Order: sequence, then structure tokens, then C-alpha cells
Amino acid sequence: MIPSVALVTIWSSVGGGVIVWTAGLKGIPAELYEAAVIDGANRWRQFWSVTLPMLKPVVMYQAVLGFIGG
Repeated sequence: MIPSVALVTIWSSVGGGVIVWTAGLKGIPAELYEAAVIDGANRWRQFWSVTLPMLKPVVMYQAVLGFIGG
């Protein structure tokens, strides 16, 4: 009983955010990463120059929801 309650509590607090982040990551076109590789970007540079800028709307959405929830 207790593990199931813990699982439901964790999912209700984290699950929605995981779905939003996953959708944001799936929305980044693969062509951007291919272009970055052609330009010589390593994984770290791809994160800073492709992934993070493309996830800015998701970051803002999660931040606003976090402030509202707080």
C-alpha cells in the first residue's frame, strides 16, 4: 500500500513536467544536430547552441508553472 501511494505522489508532482520536457526534446529537428556536427560542434556545444535555445519556451513554461505552484 505505501509504495503505491509513494509512486502516485511522485508521479503527480513530477510526471507532468517529464511529459512536457519529453515533448520539447522531441520537437527539436534532427537537422539542427546534423548541421552542428557538420560545423564541428561536440556534444557540449550542441547542447548549448541547439538544445537549450530550442527548449527556451519549455523552460519558461515550467518556470511559470513552478512559480504558480509555489
